[in-house]
Amino acid sequence: MSVTFLDEEQTYAAATIGQCADALEAALRAGLPGEPDPARIFVDLPPGELLLMPSRVTGTPTVKLVTIHHDADRPDPRIKGVHVVFDPVSLAPRVVMDAAALTVMRTTAVSIVALRAIAKPDCHTLVVYGAGPQARAHIDAIIAEWPIRHVTIVARRPERAEALLASARERHPDIVIDLVHTEDAASALREARIIVCATTSTSALFSAADARGDVAAVAVGTHSPACCEIPSELVGRSFVVVEER
Repeated sequence: MSVTFLDEEQTYAAATIGQCADALEAALRAGLPGEPDPARIFVDLPPGELLLMPSRVTGTPTVKLVTIHHDADRPDPRIKGVHVVFDPVSLAPRVVMDAAALTVMRTTAVSIVALRAIAKPDCHTLVVYGAGPQARAHIDAIIAEWPIRHVTIVARRPERAEALLASARERHPDIVIDLVHTEDAASALREARIIVCATTSTSALFSAADARGDVAAVAVGTHSPACCEIPSELVGRSFVVVEER
């Protein structure tokens, strides 16, 4: 039995976020149903939890196995795991890939699909909350699709945020990229045409009064109903795009 293994670097190299968004958008427009898939299975672990996410909706059985550590301040990634793709005829495993990278790519692709529907084509200012892999991927993907001229990173952990700032400036030398603390973000928010929230916050990250009326806001969020990133007032007055009900 031959099984192909794709590590983190190889998984990221398999496709661009834009290509992932194109494929996802085409599948959703074709009526790909997400609801019939089995529900996620949650297993409590002493330092976190294990998630099992099986899928059969495309005809190719797959399962994503990830662990999520409760300690958000760990130096290593909180999410680790593998995604296994099985042959639809023999049911033998064919591909094992890095699940953390796949999660980042898939989540960012969903954001891009939604932003294509709601964000204005001339968006040039971006505010990103968070400094982890999701924040990095969203910055790169949005810059690739919109004429972004100014990015503001808002983060509560200076050391991680400084690393993201340095790497983002290196990848995008022609774009102004700043870093501010949460309490100093109001002025940047008032200018932002796109806001990305890529955190595990349990309360709204900003005031709805600071958001423009035409802003496109993305809440990456988590799987926990206890978390909240977007103020309810902003949600209430917005056109809301979801992947599935």
